[in-house]
Amino acid sequence: MTLLRQQMTEAMQVRGLAERTQESSLGAIQLLARHDGSLPDQPGLRQQI
Repeated sequence: MTLLRQQMTEAMQVRGLAERTQESSLGAIQLLARHDGSLPDQPGLRQQI
């Protein structure tokens, strides 16, 4: 698990989001990164979000 994914997962758990919501959110980030052609932890994508 990448550091960014771990941080996002922990933040969603602290906020009490359901497991399925967490999975959906992480999946959406993966799709966005794939569309953008970059990795989610690269500065360009993080600045756009």
